[in-house]
Amino acid sequence: MPTQVARLSRYLLMLILIPLATAGLTPLAQADGPATPSGIPVSQLEQHVDEFAQGVIGRDTAGAAIIVVNNGQIILNKAYGDAVLGQTPATTDDVWEWGSVSKLLVWTSAYQLVEQGKLDLNADIRQYLPTGFLKKLRYDKPITFLNLMHHNAGWEDVGQGPGFTDDPALVPDLEQALSDIEPNQIWEPGTIQAYSNYGAALAGFIVQRISGEPYYDYARHHIFTPLGMTQTTVHPTQADNPAVAARRDQIVGYKVDDNGELVPAPYQRIYMSIYPAGSATGTIGDLGKFMMALMDPAAPLFAKPATQAAMESTSYWIGSADSLRVPALAHGFFDTQHAVRTIGHGGNLPGFSANLTFAPATGFGVVVLTNQEVEGRFTGDLVTSLFGPYKPPTYHGALPDAHEVEGKYASARMPFTDFIPQDYLVTITAKDENTITISAGNFSVDYVQIAPYVFALPLGNGDFNPGVLYFDIIDGTVMALRIASEDQLLAPGPALTQLTVTWSETFSTVSCLLDKTNPTEDQWSAATPMKSGEPVYVTTGDHDVACRATTADGTITPFSWKIKAGGTDIALSLDASTNPPEPVKPPAGPKPVNTSTAHADTGGLAEPDSAVLLLLGLLLLSSGAGTLALTARKASRQVPVQ
Repeated sequence: MPTQVARLSRYLLMLILIPLATAGLTPLAQADGPATPSGIPVSQLEQHVDEFAQGVIGRDTAGAAIIVVNNGQIILNKAYGDAVLGQTPATTDDVWEWGSVSKLLVWTSAYQLVEQGKLDLNADIRQYLPTGFLKKLRYDKPITFLNLMHHNAGWEDVGQGPGFTDDPALVPDLEQALSDIEPNQIWEPGTIQAYSNYGAALAGFIVQRISGEPYYDYARHHIFTPLGMTQTTVHPTQADNPAVAARRDQIVGYKVDDNGELVPAPYQRIYMSIYPAGSATGTIGDLGKFMMALMDPAAPLFAKPATQAAMESTSYWIGSADSLRVPALAHGFFDTQHAVRTIGHGGNLPGFSANLTFAPATGFGVVVLTNQEVEGRFTGDLVTSLFGPYKPPTYHGALPDAHEVEGKYASARMPFTDFIPQDYLVTITAKDENTITISAGNFSVDYVQIAPYVFALPLGNGDFNPGVLYFDIIDGTVMALRIASEDQLLAPGPALTQLTVTWSETFSTVSCLLDKTNPTEDQWSAATPMKSGEPVYVTTGDHDVACRATTADGTITPFSWKIKAGGTDIALSLDASTNPPEPVKPPAGPKPVNTSTAHADTGGLAEPDSAVLLLLGLLLLSSGAGTLALTARKASRQVPVQ
């Protein structure tokens, strides 16, 4: 088994076996007094968390800090494990990286401006940006701030390298960073969801433009200072809070290696130029203060409590009125269903994971920070054990045959200015009329239909993992598999067209580029290696395809086509091409990429087991445990981020 698959299998199993959250714990008596939404008496909460930690710390998790709040009071504030394995125990005073939990600062800042009448969530965002700032828009339909909150502005993913560096001196200002890495708009706004760090960072820039102060200053002046969050900064290099920067250097971030061992993450310090999307760094106590403010009926961050209530109300659903309508997003907050409605956000960066989740109606909330990337036990299993599993309403009507949704699916969160190969797809098959199996590589998980085209991960006894999948079907065709913030697209289907390139044994290798004008040798060295007759996928629309075919002696023959994707499969044959250019000897520089090797570094996606990562990301998103970028590779001075 490839080592990448072996490593991911541990994460995958950890996430899908949600009942392990409470396995091996001493049964706790139910009481009539205060209790968690899952029914654990508050008086026994610390025992529950202690026993959970004993089973995972040092084995599945390096270190963690947790705060639990009930009705405005902190009822647990404790750290477990090590800040530096075998050397320094973790404490509640440690500084951790919050990852995408940082986005909640953006959405809260934006709603403060909404309250002041300075920001209209339904207006074209271009009115808040410099003239001509967005240069890659494809559609006339405007992008609204709500589109940014809902991750459906239509952008492709910018990859894992752009926007991140391991040298603080190389961090540009926010405006320049956003201009440098602007992604292509692939989808019409409001139609396809694709979780977007760029969109969240652009929202922070809009806050900056409206307020007239750098976003990190706005957050400090209007959130951190009013709440007494003195041990936190969102500055990309922590330059505005040297004490936090120094304490951040005292904690080590970890990952699980190919042998199942906890080892230091390869990047101990990264800096985000698009920093509003994920660079908050601070203590568990400060993050707890922020959550408590969001739970406080007095709404200390707003002039009127009604503003906070509006921000925390559901703004985006999945499902349909004819089936089951499930809350998915609350103005940027993930809207998840446990035993009670919960909202919040997860986060992942190299070496760190986080989760902030609270139930607005009950006053119960949990914050978890860990110094381990893609950590799922504290940030996922423990949180679920405290809030309780999802119990969907009973559907009494007839259910459609699950075979209708079978097929291969690709995540909408990809760089679509490249071909999508087969190994980036997950496969969905019907196990029976009401059960589907989602598989990638050697791993699979079953989902049960709970309403027409709505599926959930069963835990048994009528309980389900928080988060659902909804197949959006129009005229018998799956338009998309929708989850909280990242659609999965049928391949081939309405959004993706199948493309094959075939050739005879004349050529030993063939590499192709999509929509590259006057490609450079660096781009050719990173071109997609093709296999004769093996499908790849492109988005619907007009495209330019360029290929280089290489013979055994190194002679290169170029080919090019203009194609119109949509509706039917496209087949290109190098042997049938008319009037091909004269063959040329290979130029100086990198040799053509062999079809048996992975891509070179481009800052995009290139792991051979990407479908496993897609399935892992799907589970993370559907469970509300956080968000996960798909694959990362190191480019010069750039750092991959999950």
